[in-house]
Amino acid sequence: TNAKALEIEKERKSIRIRRGREEVRVETEVLIAADGSFSRTARSIGLDLRASPYNYSPVLQYVMENITVEDDVVEMYMGREYAPGGYTWIIPRGDGTANVGLGIRSPFYERGTTIHEFLQRFIRRHPAASSKLKEGIIISRVGGLMPVGGPIPKTATDDIMVVGDAAGHVMASNGGGVPPALVCGEIAGETAANRINNGVCLSLYEEMWRSEVGEELNTSLKVREMGDLAMKSDDFMNGILEILGPKNIGEMIRCRLPLGLAQLYRLAMKVKKHL
Repeated sequence: TNAKALEIEKERKSIRIRRGREEVRVETEVLIAADGSFSRTARSIGLDLRASPYNYSPVLQYVMENITVEDDVVEMYMGREYAPGGYTWIIPRGDGTANVGLGIRSPFYERGTTIHEFLQRFIRRHPAASSKLKEGIIISRVGGLMPVGGPIPKTATDDIMVVGDAAGHVMASNGGGVPPALVCGEIAGETAANRINNGVCLSLYEEMWRSEVGEELNTSLKVREMGDLAMKSDDFMNGILEILGPKNIGEMIRCRLPLGLAQLYRLAMKVKKHL
């Protein structure tokens, strides 16, 4: 941690990194790249990062205190005025504190409004949430860029494995990345050990993580792609959610597509081609 990859020399099986002000070169038989969205490592070896603005979401979260929320209820809100192309959330932490944040995507709003302004607008003006948040005090802030385009096409080469945000191991429909990253990270570690001790090919990592979580990640991307069409209009989104009902919405949040929703996805993708 706290080390930044600067250059990979495949011929020498080494990587140049920076720790603080110090630059060092490390020789390695296997490299696990977990360097986040738009991974420098993945780009340096020519992997496709699916760099469409639809596939990456700026995110911002505050930890706030002095707010009025139910400790056992997570709140999520959608709407082009407050979170275009994404959603806002309030996640209680107890004792009048909560994580309050949002994710947005640039194709869904005009340039000129920053993500900080969208979050402040939500806190100060949202008809349902502002009364709970407007007296709140911001304790801390964290932000970044979340990959929401599904897994990248290739995550392993002869001596490098890509994991976590760098590999797109994130639920595209909701931005959840910790569970799949834990699964894929463990597989990467086991594969690295097997490579060093037994000479196995790193393509085994690709096969294993796709077998474990690939279906869920791909289904989540399908849910996000359907949501993209609905997010063009708040009225359309409200109508779609009403038609789906709580049961189907719950299935989609869990990254499942029952038969009827799978057929809806195929129809939605046909419609998308003509927009």
